[in-house]
Amino acid sequence: MKQLLLVLIVVFSCTLLCSQTYEITFSAQGDATTVDEVIATNLSTDESVTIPGDGTLTLQATATSIDRVESMENFELFTNLSEGYSEIHLFSTTDQEVSIQIIGLDGRILTSHKQRIPYGSHSFRLTGESKGIYLARVLMKDGARGLKFIQSKIGDNRISYAGNVENHEMLKASHAAYTLSYSPDDHISYAISSGDFVTMIVECPAGDKTIIADMHECIDGDGNHYPVVKIGTQTWMAKNINTSKYMDGTEIPYIATTAEWGALPDHNSGKGYGYFLVEEGDLYGAIYTYGAAVNGIPLSGTPIQGVCPNGWHIPSDAEWKTLSNHLGGTAYASNKLKSTRSDLWKYSPNGISNNSSGFNALPSGYRTAYNGAANLGGYYARWWSSNQYSSSWAYYCELTYANSGVYLSYWEKSVGICVRCLKD
Repeated sequence: MKQLLLVLIVVFSCTLLCSQTYEITFSAQGDATTVDEVIATNLSTDESVTIPGDGTLTLQATATSIDRVESMENFELFTNLSEGYSEIHLFSTTDQEVSIQIIGLDGRILTSHKQRIPYGSHSFRLTGESKGIYLARVLMKDGARGLKFIQSKIGDNRISYAGNVENHEMLKASHAAYTLSYSPDDHISYAISSGDFVTMIVECPAGDKTIIADMHECIDGDGNHYPVVKIGTQTWMAKNINTSKYMDGTEIPYIATTAEWGALPDHNSGKGYGYFLVEEGDLYGAIYTYGAAVNGIPLSGTPIQGVCPNGWHIPSDAEWKTLSNHLGGTAYASNKLKSTRSDLWKYSPNGISNNSSGFNALPSGYRTAYNGAANLGGYYARWWSSNQYSSSWAYYCELTYANSGVYLSYWEKSVGICVRCLKD
């Protein structure tokens, strides 16, 4: 009997844990101190909601072991088909007596239960004597409600009090203007904006909290603003750069044809930029030769600004390693860096990617050194490092569609790949 009671307590505790409702508010600090808007996205389901800066987001759990089948204000009914019972969760606004009846489809009252309950949220468990559909009738001071439920196994006509539901979960949900559903281990992405500043934060729901966004100016030579994300001790752009100018206004040579790209020299003066697909430049960013990325100046102990905004620089090989190590090492980190968009990444072992870092890596492809051909969009994400390997080769960082590794290697300097900037 004690073992059965322990099992029931564990089952009920897990049910409550899986149905937590959290309230999230937002604030900003740094180069901006107000929040205008937040876009919250469940990266597992792509469900999204936009919240005003002074609004509150309610994260409503989707129960995994029991499914909600019907609800109304301050009442929810859940059915656990595998275990053969249902639960009514109700919120009482006062100390009162509640009466619950199970009614068959023929109108017969099969069983009833009366109990005095205090203010707060409460749970009652219901079972029927045979498989089928039943009506649960709840009578309280403010009226009666009828909720249908499904009985999936043969049992007894029984109603029992399952306990007080702490934290008033339903009250939060019933009055929430901005809600987002989640399951355990889902990652929620927050795009927190203040004017032109946008900071990305990705978290697993864990409780009521205020999320504080560190705002940083990130504006390129064309006046484009970029979202940023803090990962460990580093702050990165959350998007590849797409600019035609350095910050002093100097234009970067635009290479329009494959022949022109193939003719670029493999040394630091071989500057050029272009696109894998011109029409997708805003999504993927531009691609640059190494000479263009570092503006002709390879790494020599001082961070290289190159094509990056003021206050930002081309990451070194060591800084790419710092990023990878923070996310579990070069053998595993790419799953936390890659976007969850399986429509962009090919052949989805990418399904295990969760973008939990907020880095949002996309498979942008590249242009070859020899003939400028555009290659392998959808398969690889690559970015320049500031380190050069030799006078004609330089280091880069790569993620692939096929596994979870982060690769640090070197390539001809006239290859065209992307640039992701790191804050000084």
